[in-house]
Amino acid sequence: MSKYFLWALMLICMPLWGLACECESIEDSQAVEQADFLFAGKCIGTNSNWMSGGMKYTFLVEHTWKRRLDSIFIVNTPFESQCGMAFEEGARYLVFVEKKFTPKTNACMGNRKIEDPETELSFLGESMAPEPSSLIFPMIGILSLLVIAGIAFLAFVVLRKKS
Repeated sequence: MSKYFLWALMLICMPLWGLACECESIEDSQAVEQADFLFAGKCIGTNSNWMSGGMKYTFLVEHTWKRRLDSIFIVNTPFESQCGMAFEEGARYLVFVEKKFTPKTNACMGNRKIEDPETELSFLGESMAPEPSSLIFPMIGILSLLVIAGIAFLAFVVLRKKS
């Protein structure tokens, strides 16, 4: 009986094994129009996004269009087999992003590696500089609190030993 179950499962799943991502070609103007965010930047981090089944990439944003972004920006993408975009850490990219709950992109949105920014990004016109990252200020506050707590703890230990 288990032999028949395995055969049935294999026949059901077999068509899914051959599925691959197929994108229609997209014009630059159409990609710009469809994107909620558009930026050029360097990929500085890669993490698995197990909650949504894909990858999470961190970028150091150098130029933005359409909307000003933080200098550190995180983008989610599905796995490559589901049309996800694989970004190489250390490389520069032009990234088209849609905002559906979280910023997302995929291989079909027009993303590309940038070799020569001056010529490759000229069709986008004037860019905006990114905002300082909003992640920096909370980290400075947390580190300050930790330093103060450490000093208070050391003072407590030293004063306690003297008594």
